[in-house]
Amino acid sequence: MSQHILVWEPQCSGFEYAPVNAALLEAVALAFPEARITFRAEEEHSRWVRDALPQGAAALGTRVRWRPVAIPPRSVEGWRRVRHEFPWVRSFLAECRSAGYDACILGSVARMGLFALKQEMRRAPTPPILAVLHSELNVLAHLPRHPLRRLLCLDTILALPHPPRLHYIALGESILEGIRELRPRQARRFHALDLPYLLPEPPEEMPRPDGEPVRFGFFGSAGKGFEPFCRLAAEVTARSSGSEWWLVGFAPSQCERDLAGDRIRGVSPDPLPLAEYARRATSITYSVMVLPPHAYRLRASASFIDTLAYGKPVICLRNPYVASYFARLGDLGYLCDSLDEMRDLILRILSDFPRERYQQQCANARAASKTFSPPCLAPQLRQIIERITA
Repeated sequence: MSQHILVWEPQCSGFEYAPVNAALLEAVALAFPEARITFRAEEEHSRWVRDALPQGAAALGTRVRWRPVAIPPRSVEGWRRVRHEFPWVRSFLAECRSAGYDACILGSVARMGLFALKQEMRRAPTPPILAVLHSELNVLAHLPRHPLRRLLCLDTILALPHPPRLHYIALGESILEGIRELRPRQARRFHALDLPYLLPEPPEEMPRPDGEPVRFGFFGSAGKGFEPFCRLAAEVTARSSGSEWWLVGFAPSQCERDLAGDRIRGVSPDPLPLAEYARRATSITYSVMVLPPHAYRLRASASFIDTLAYGKPVICLRNPYVASYFARLGDLGYLCDSLDEMRDLILRILSDFPRERYQQQCANARAASKTFSPPCLAPQLRQIIERITA
C-alpha cells in the first residue's frame, strides 16, 4: 500500500490549472488517507492550489509537504525547449529515487518534457510514475501536416521506446476509447480518470420566474468558440426578444472584446473575482458550447464541468467528450449537429420555454457534477495506483 506519494506539477504557473491540481491533490489524500504527500510546483501556483482547497491548506493538515520548484519558460517551443525540460526531469527523477516514494504523479506534462522523461527513465529504476496528459493529446486525432511539426508532436514521442514504470492518465473514458481506436498499442499504458474538479457550494434550487430573460452563457476565457457564440447571439436577437447573452469569464484580447460589441454582456479583459464568477454562473439559464466537435475528440472540457457544477443545462455542438456524459448521466441539455440547429433550438426555447424539462435538466446537471468530485474519483485513483504499484 502506498505510504508516501509525490505530486509534481512541472509546467503550470500561477492560476493555470490550480483548481484541477487542488482537486487532484484532494483525491490523492482521500484515496490514501494513511499516506504522506509531497506537492512540488512553482511557488505562486502552489499558493493558488492551497487557496483553491475547500478550507485552504488546512484541509489536508500536516499530511502534505509543500515545496517550490522551478519550471521551464512557457515561451520556448519545439526542440529549443528540450534543454529546459531536462533539468526538472533530472531533479524529479532524483527525488523519486532517493526519497522512498511509493508512487509519483505528474499533474501535467508537455510533449518535450515527456521526451526528456522517457530518455532519463532509461538510466536507472524509478518508482511507478503516473503522468496526466491534458489537451495536447488531441493532436493524435489531427496530426500536423508539416513534416517537422509532426516529428516534434506528441504522437511521435508516445511511439518512442517506453519505460515500463511510466503510465498515463486520460481525463475521461471517451478519451481513452478514442486512444484505443487511434493508437491501440499506446492505449495499453493509459488509465481513465475523469477530470478532477472542486465543486462550488450547490446552488439553491429555485424555479425560474415568469417573464425573466433566458440567459445564455459562454463559460471560460473567450477564445476558440467565442466568435460563433457571438454570431449565434446576433442571429437569435435579430429574430426574437427575451434573451440575454453573457460571458461567464473574461476576454483577454481586444479582438475578442470587439467581437462581443454591445450584444454580449459582462465582457472584461480581466479574470472575474470568484464571487462574481459564481454569481454570474448561477444567473445563467443555459450554457452554450460552440467549439467544433474535433476540438474535444481527445481532450476534457473544464467549461462543461463548470456548467454542470452550477446546475445548468448545456446547449452544445455534438462532440465525443460531452456526448459520452449525456449517454452515461442522462439528459444534461441538448446536443446539436450544426450552428443552424442550435439557433433554431434556441428560438424554440424562447418561443415556448420547456419549464418541466428544464427543471429536470438542472437536477441532472447537479447530480452529474459529483462524478468529477474528489470523493467520487478517490476510489478510482486508488485502484489505478494500486494496479501500477503491484
